[in-house]
Amino acid sequence: MSTVVEKKEETVPSSDGTARRTGSMPDPAVLSFMTARVKNQPHNTAFSVYEEGFWRSMSYAEIRHRSNVLSSWLIEQSLQHGSRVAVLSESKPEWGIAFFTIVRAGGVVLPLDRTLTIEELEPIIQDAQPSAILASATYLETAETLCKRVHGIEHIIVMEDESLPGRYQSYRELKPSAGVIDVRERQWDELAVLTYTSGTTGTPKGVMTSFQNLGFEVDTLMNIINVRQGETTVSILPLSHLLELVGGFLCALYSGSTIAYINSLFPQDILRAMKDQSATRMVAVPLFFNMVKKQIDRQIRKSSKMKRLVFWFLFHVCAPICPIGIRRIMFRTIHQEFGGHVRYFMSGAAPLNLATEIFFERIGLPIYQGYGLTETSPVASINTEDHHSRGTVGKPLPDTEVRIAEDGEVLVRGKHVTQGYYKLDDLTDQAIDADGWFHTGDLGSFDSAGYLTINGRKKNLIVLGSGKKVQPEEVEQPLEASHLFKEVCVLGLTSLDELRQGQEEVGCVVVPSDEALGLHPGPKAMARAMEDEVSRRCKVLAGYKQPSCVIVHSGELPTTTTKKIKRTEVRALVNELRRENHDA
Repeated sequence: MSTVVEKKEETVPSSDGTARRTGSMPDPAVLSFMTARVKNQPHNTAFSVYEEGFWRSMSYAEIRHRSNVLSSWLIEQSLQHGSRVAVLSESKPEWGIAFFTIVRAGGVVLPLDRTLTIEELEPIIQDAQPSAILASATYLETAETLCKRVHGIEHIIVMEDESLPGRYQSYRELKPSAGVIDVRERQWDELAVLTYTSGTTGTPKGVMTSFQNLGFEVDTLMNIINVRQGETTVSILPLSHLLELVGGFLCALYSGSTIAYINSLFPQDILRAMKDQSATRMVAVPLFFNMVKKQIDRQIRKSSKMKRLVFWFLFHVCAPICPIGIRRIMFRTIHQEFGGHVRYFMSGAAPLNLATEIFFERIGLPIYQGYGLTETSPVASINTEDHHSRGTVGKPLPDTEVRIAEDGEVLVRGKHVTQGYYKLDDLTDQAIDADGWFHTGDLGSFDSAGYLTINGRKKNLIVLGSGKKVQPEEVEQPLEASHLFKEVCVLGLTSLDELRQGQEEVGCVVVPSDEALGLHPGPKAMARAMEDEVSRRCKVLAGYKQPSCVIVHSGELPTTTTKKIKRTEVRALVNELRRENHDA
């Protein structure tokens, strides 16, 4: 069995600047690529983070040195091989140091979602039983509370440059008495990361990701996506999510790129960061692209009539027939808003609206959509610069099998499929059958060219009294293009009509945008406007698919870390509102 050692093959740039593998690299690349990076570009910037109005940077050599020292201290403190070690922090260079520290010390990385409450984190900690928590100062109180509630946490380490007097030492002050200790060997099938996820429904469960899973993903993605040495990736997704950990963290470092962290979801902050760092790519979720598109739409509507006509002509007449290089020139003003260096975006975690995809494609900023789950480490299929098809999630990764079951469910088999759910053998057996196929719970189809399209979730399917079936995502697509809606959720609701009592109907929950709030200040006027907009947008759908119940919600809808709407919680919220209105 191969082991992780800090030597072996290197990643070198090819003549076109793209990172390529120099050999088969028989050991997992989680640690060995860092050695190669330090050897080839020790003083190059690996991380930058925007803090208090300034950019703070850290080199590849510094990451390796700090993780070597801290991991040696943990080993000296008797950290057991295979022990879980939690990371509770916003995205910043110290998160990366924590990751490499844990892996090098022989531990299992337990990324914690910093947006969860203590009550939500406690059952995760109870289940995983970490021996230590590496926390930033921002989340230190949360870590302390968890330590009091859950037995077995031996260390809380503050991932800051300075210690907190009378409380905890800075990780930089924790040094081994015997000097740096050799890296602990790791087996290919050994657990590397334990990620707790509940998706949009259910209780959290630990998804086990091995070194083979990570190695396969990084190696495969680096051979099909064009990440060049020396470029900059802006990171806005949480590192507690496997999409960012693999696509935005490991792949970027593996290629010799710089990762710039901006802990804000406001489009103006992200765009400023992209300018400051001359960003060339970014991994994001559809919500970000929808927000940016709406912001650009507003700017165009506010411009002069002549500018609107010029944009309309370029966008609708010229862009569809022009190569991407010409489109970049035609819309260079918009490109400058992104810094002028962006080559492409990558989208995942949720379906990308077709209108948004077309918009960015036509202005010369293509979005390459992919598909996967935490259980597939996480990418199973992806569009790339060389092979992409609008409206699809691309082709399966090389050496990955994807097939569609008789009921339309997407099944995946390959080296990136999880080992299963932590301490949940029954659930693992339900998700991964005897032949190794992982049952995703998603519905999909292939076109004649082999591109995969995801049509929705099996559990989300709305079954009407007539027997007709409605996929919520299909109804949401035309609604998401409206500038009057900030958020949209379509789901099956139990009819309150006496004739259809107990049957499902198509319900729609909308959150008005700021623009809509300005146009319709009164609740009754707002309700009518929202109903009219839903009706107008859904005329492209068959009558039975059109929502029969529209509910206006004033606050944000409950979502997961990657902004997937939690339909179960939305349904509970809506049912409560409907009962109150019905009783009244």
